[in-house]
Amino acid sequence: MILHPSTLAAIALAAAIGGLLTGRAVVDVLRRLKAGQAIRDEGPQSHKAKGGTPTMGGIILITPALVLPPLLTGGTPAAWLFSAILLGFALVGGLDDWLIIKYRNNKGLPGRLKLLAQLLLGAAWGYALIAMGENHPLLVPYTELTIPLGLWRIPVCAFVFASATNAVNLTDGLDGLASGTGIICLLPLMMLVASLPMTALSTAAMIAAASVIGGLIAFLWFNWHPAQVFMGDLGSLALGAAITPLASSAGAELWLVIVGGVFVVETLSVISQVISFQTTGKRIWRMSPLHHHFELGGWPETKVVGRFYLAACLCALVTVLGIKSGVRYQPTEGPRPAVTESRPTTR
Repeated sequence: MILHPSTLAAIALAAAIGGLLTGRAVVDVLRRLKAGQAIRDEGPQSHKAKGGTPTMGGIILITPALVLPPLLTGGTPAAWLFSAILLGFALVGGLDDWLIIKYRNNKGLPGRLKLLAQLLLGAAWGYALIAMGENHPLLVPYTELTIPLGLWRIPVCAFVFASATNAVNLTDGLDGLASGTGIICLLPLMMLVASLPMTALSTAAMIAAASVIGGLIAFLWFNWHPAQVFMGDLGSLALGAAITPLASSAGAELWLVIVGGVFVVETLSVISQVISFQTTGKRIWRMSPLHHHFELGGWPETKVVGRFYLAACLCALVTVLGIKSGVRYQPTEGPRPAVTESRPTTR
């Protein structure tokens, strides 16, 4: 298929319409199953009223991305690989959500076990890239430099997948925050990938990203404050697993630090809080992740979300400036099969 911008927009629109039409039924089913979210005792007091809100709503955003890439590409191995990695992270997150619901606490899957699963899935993705001849060197942002990885692709993917999915998970703490930020992050990342030579994998990744954007739009309809449903770990881990392979399909993992700046800052706020408390006994923030710091400072939830959206837009603009400055791919390891019929027409 030809990946015109209008084609990607049509995919996103179809996913959004499908999600909007089925979203209410998903929310009702989750409510009947009593799939309510447990709220942390140490969380902001304003969140107590959210207890019992259905979780695992990430089904709304992830379903189009599981179905459309294999369907629209004729079932290429690259498309099935992308769907498989999304499904893998969704299952890990879904199991975590199910344990929280079953035992009515916020513990879920043990942290070490969850991290191990994330690392293994990321490593499997890296191995698959090598096996498929898609082991592209890392692009250094704002330069034409590349870093060949060879077999280092496997541990790099393991680290990046675990980091990115956990970062999105940490950001999913306010109504609409992770979903809206995810949309803003995916758009410039798609522009970046489209500026590079397209392959079967990046084609599937672009289709999946467009599908996720449509699913996020539909999900945001039900997740906007006051939320009728939460995405849960099922959705947040899957969202991170949609963003990361899109970048990885073109060797653009380093760009995730820039385009996903909001996710990075949220993660750093947690890390700095833990280090500070363990070493000095004092907290840097009123509460981490950072969005709770502003909440406890008196900001309404919608104001925090809006400001974080603006920060995400700034990260997106900085990313687009980098594309304009001349990102180029210089293949230095392994074949890069061309997919000429899928080359964007708006280079």
